Amino acid sequence: KGTAAVLENAGLTVTLPERADSDGLLALPALGAVSGQCFLVFRGEGGRELLRETLQARGATVDVLELYRRVKPNTDPRPLLALLDRPDSPILTVTSGDGLRNLMALAGNRLNRLLQCPLLVISGRLAEFARKQGFATVWQASSPSVADMMAALTRALHPALH
Repeated sequence: KGTAAVLENAGLTVTLPERADSDGLLALPALGAVSGQCFLVFRGEGGRELLRETLQARGATVDVLELYRRVKPNTDPRPLLALLDRPDSPILTVTSGDGLRNLMALAGNRLNRLLQCPLLVISGRLAEFARKQGFATVWQASSPSVADMMAALTRALHPALH
């Protein structure tokens, strides 16, 4: 939504998909018949190929511009480990598979404790990945927006209210 606002401020018309991912974009009617059209996909280095491959299969020409690189941060794991030492479980939020992998690597020998912490994620694909990694409690937001993340957290913590 933030990117859409910037594009609209520049005078472009933006259509947002229901889902904020490649699958959501590909479900838009405007991307159904794209033969002969040209697209530029902005993504992170090594990002998913689904959008490019599907648009090409639909007859479009697609170029990819990789704008950023996902890397494991060089950070001190002690604050995370201190949270894992508490008797109550911290609630973790993760927005990408790479971020989840990095978090798990930071946990080191406390990985089993980390897997017991509730995890809030931004997509069904990420929720499935987290469960496959062994996370016991995974909550899914309907999008990466702050409002949707907070709504998912509220539903998870106070199910009687919904």
